[in-house]
Amino acid sequence: MTYISMETKCKLNSLYGKYVQDVNNLLKQEEERIKNMKSKKTQENEQQERSYLELQSFELKRVKEAKGGVVFFDAAINGITIYGMKIVPRKDQSGDFVAWPSTKGNDGEYHSTAFAFLRPETEKSIMAAVQEKLDE
Repeated sequence: MTYISMETKCKLNSLYGKYVQDVNNLLKQEEERIKNMKSKKTQENEQQERSYLELQSFELKRVKEAKGGVVFFDAAINGITIYGMKIVPRKDQSGDFVAWPSTKGNDGEYHSTAFAFLRPETEKSIMAAVQEKLDE
């Protein structure tokens, strides 16, 4: 059995205590660094604003009502004619939305063939124009 003096035990306990404190401090610093990094990413995401399509001209070319409350339409938006747009009821029944043309892929999912973000007021004005055309 090896004999360790009381002085050596005290030094070892002191070193061990300092080591534990250092490890805990490093863990706290790392947690703070990760927290700041996540906060910075959140701020960056909030600062990145979507690019919305600015509606300068809009003309309906064709409107056709289909089953299930879906309305298909073709529209000239800012001089570009887009075929196969539609107004679709939301699954959660919270209203309708403007859907861009899409095709079914080999994976069974539908993929947009054209897409742009629309501001809510732009979407409402498009839906109102389509409704007006349906009412004629």
